[in-house]
Amino acid sequence: MAVTSPGRDQASRRKLVSQIVDTDIHHGFEEAQEILDYVPSEYRERTSWYGLPVDFNPVQNNGGMRGGRSDLAFDYPEIPVSTRESSLLRCRETLLDRYDIDLGILTGGQMYGQTGAMDSQYASIMARAFNDWTLKRWLDEDDRLRYAMAVIPLDPQGAVAEIERLAGDPRVVAVHLNTGAMRPFGNPMYHPIWEAAAKHDLTLQLHLGGEGTGVHPPMTSAGFPTHYVERRMAEPGLYLPHVASFIFEGVFGKYPNLKLVLAESGFTCLPHYLWRMDACWKGLRHQVPWIKELPSEIFYRHVWVGTQPMYEYNEDHANLMKMVEWLRGDERFVYASDYPHWDWDDPNDAARTFPSEMRERVFNRNARKAYPRLQ
Repeated sequence: MAVTSPGRDQASRRKLVSQIVDTDIHHGFEEAQEILDYVPSEYRERTSWYGLPVDFNPVQNNGGMRGGRSDLAFDYPEIPVSTRESSLLRCRETLLDRYDIDLGILTGGQMYGQTGAMDSQYASIMARAFNDWTLKRWLDEDDRLRYAMAVIPLDPQGAVAEIERLAGDPRVVAVHLNTGAMRPFGNPMYHPIWEAAAKHDLTLQLHLGGEGTGVHPPMTSAGFPTHYVERRMAEPGLYLPHVASFIFEGVFGKYPNLKLVLAESGFTCLPHYLWRMDACWKGLRHQVPWIKELPSEIFYRHVWVGTQPMYEYNEDHANLMKMVEWLRGDERFVYASDYPHWDWDDPNDAARTFPSEMRERVFNRNARKAYPRLQ
């Protein structure tokens, strides 16, 4: 977990890796008017009437599902609630400049709840506004930044249109997805979105969030947890149904150049899951005759895994490294800070987790393979 201090600087970073690509940097607006300026006039009145919360997530009461104050745009005391400039400047000061980040992919946060909105077409309008705001107010201000664009999967037609609209901007390198969904993402209803992403070499970035919002089901099969700590325990399982669905529904066979990154998921649950997936396929492959090889091999060709959270290594580093080896981490892991969440991983600490021979791949080369548009 990262706790910034004056002792961590660019020099110490240079001793560990030559370049850093950060694949998960959260950003957002702090005042509703910032994004309203990008909403079409015919929708602006509606938005003004009903208001726009600083965070779209409706499960922020009782300490929130992230354990933070509901009245802060970012639930971190060190981030002031003031203007857009202070957020970008603080990101530069605390992350980009301090650790000399070469490229960073913005992953938002304030669209997550909108992905479950019952009025999915209106949600697409808001996603488009958030995309335009991001490009203008963040990417235009810093050449190091790239973007995983927001779309609303419940509106496949709108998602495809938004991909086509932004595909010409090389700074857009991925399509952002949340684990909260009506159906697992291998379902054919989503295939037009994946086709558009594959057409433009846009990586799919699957990130925690959106469960229990709008029409989305709760984050556990037993319903909503009471406490944030319980929700944290449920997080690894939120990704796994989508992984199996992408593979068994034949998405990667249909779109062979499609790539998927699992962001903010951790990785310690994956070895067992892949072993189980292979075993189940051996006994049930008559249900999915189009899968001609071990599902784990499909995973290793198409899926990359973000390093955050890295808290596990404090307990048993030797066994953690075994999991890294089992998951072919030297090829499939990409560094993700998850800035500015309370448990974000600064690159110096994260780099020390891996053997020196792995660092260049985890912090640089693997990301450039996972995101073909990354320049």
